[in-house]
Amino acid sequence: MNTPTILKKILATKAEEVAQRSKSLPLAEVKARALDSDPEQLRGFYNSMLAKVEAGLPAVIAEVKKASPSKGVLREHFVPEEIAESYEVGGAACLSVLTDHDYFQGHEDFLKAARAACSLPVIRKDFLVDPYQIYEARTINADCVLLIVAALSKMQLQDLEGMAHECGMDVLVEVHDEEELHTALTLNTPLLGINNRNLHTFDLTLETTFSLQQQVPADKLLVTESGILTPDDVAVMRERKINAFLVGEAFMRADNPGDAARRAVAEGNQLILGPLLGRNVADVLAEARPAGVPLIAFSNDVSVASPSVFLMGLSPSQSVARTVEFARGQGARNYGALVPDGEYGRQAELALIEALRSAGGSLVATERYSRNEGSAESAARRLRARGGFDTVMIADSPRLAIAAAAALREGSDTTPRLIGTELWSGESAIPAAGAMSGAMFSALSDSRYRRFSESYRNRFGGSPYRIATLGYDSVLLALRVAGDGWRPGTPFPTSELTSAGGFLGLDGAFRFRSDGTAQRTLEVREVRDGQVVVVSPAPDAF
Repeated sequence: MNTPTILKKILATKAEEVAQRSKSLPLAEVKARALDSDPEQLRGFYNSMLAKVEAGLPAVIAEVKKASPSKGVLREHFVPEEIAESYEVGGAACLSVLTDHDYFQGHEDFLKAARAACSLPVIRKDFLVDPYQIYEARTINADCVLLIVAALSKMQLQDLEGMAHECGMDVLVEVHDEEELHTALTLNTPLLGINNRNLHTFDLTLETTFSLQQQVPADKLLVTESGILTPDDVAVMRERKINAFLVGEAFMRADNPGDAARRAVAEGNQLILGPLLGRNVADVLAEARPAGVPLIAFSNDVSVASPSVFLMGLSPSQSVARTVEFARGQGARNYGALVPDGEYGRQAELALIEALRSAGGSLVATERYSRNEGSAESAARRLRARGGFDTVMIADSPRLAIAAAAALREGSDTTPRLIGTELWSGESAIPAAGAMSGAMFSALSDSRYRRFSESYRNRFGGSPYRIATLGYDSVLLALRVAGDGWRPGTPFPTSELTSAGGFLGLDGAFRFRSDGTAQRTLEVREVRDGQVVVVSPAPDAF
């Protein structure tokens, strides 16, 4: 085993770290805690990656990393929860969280915080050389661990892999050269990472992945690591049938949205498309508003909308209002609500209250939860004990919604009607779960998107993200306004955006209100016999 010098130094530090931790919490205790953990709470790291690839999408492991030994601090404003949420919105398959203290300024708490803030599986990225660290990974809720061939003997690799699998976790084994690859192929894990950075010289080249690719068996999911910096890098990999990526520094060093807006205004642009996230709107607006430049942002956070900030995103209020209106016609009258802590849960609850005020009906009970492991199920049981409702809204991701629905219905003679939000759209887990039978939710129609997706695949060889339609429609909208007389260099006519007739985009008809929020036509879907069917089509126009 030809271990690089810098890696030897790191491994020596890890040995000291394990020795210190063992003094305060012995290995036997850590192991017992790990093996006592509920396997149902694991999120399936490999399965999440595979689902993306099988859907024709890039399977991105997005990294949460504060610093590196060579580059120093990568992001001063480092909030793992916010980063995790943004990665999930952006379509990542999984998260990678650095937990190494001494060289990457990481921490185990970063992993716990990031995982609790989203529904994505998480790999503990660290230099794992001892059984103690494997069992510790499970106790901090890791779904997967990284094993680096350059740091371990074949026997160590096999032993640590077995311990990880014993705990129910997946394993990503990392190699850099042909010799390491042959060693890695003695393991059972289907996840094989190729690091494009030479740990001896720190040289970086994507040719490392290309040179080893042909030796990787078809039953392995190849993950290319390091050096994936631009969309062109991804495109080159996908042309070669490499569809899984671990991306870290490129994400963590992404431009501050305020800086990007400042450059756009300085260049004379009169309209800004973006940002994606509501929390970034204030930074962009601080540069755009003094210049009189409006934004068409892609967020669904209605709190950031204004007469100069127009939101393309589908807000929970629209989805909830459409579903409640339909459910009232089906006899639903008394409602319970299960909502997570945070802004999305708050918006969904307020949306339900407003929808019931308009459509009729009563909110008789609400239970909130923190999104920690098991908290959604506990909230569902508390709500079930309170009773008095015939319908329950679960405003969360499919994974947590399914868990809550199962807990809500267990041991009950009466089954409440379930309604959800736009978060359930396009998720195969929803119809597959028996607990979701009869559940209803509203979403954008997929009819035009399917044609767009087919055209995209024919041209680029892969599938677009579902939210790509927001960017596409915003560009078409700007072009339409330009075609009606707007000229470059002149102020953008924001009054054109609030046309009563609205616009027809890939997601159906939409129009902006004077307050910047979008009104969209939605269809109502219901889970029936393991399928999702449209029970109320979206109107063609307003």
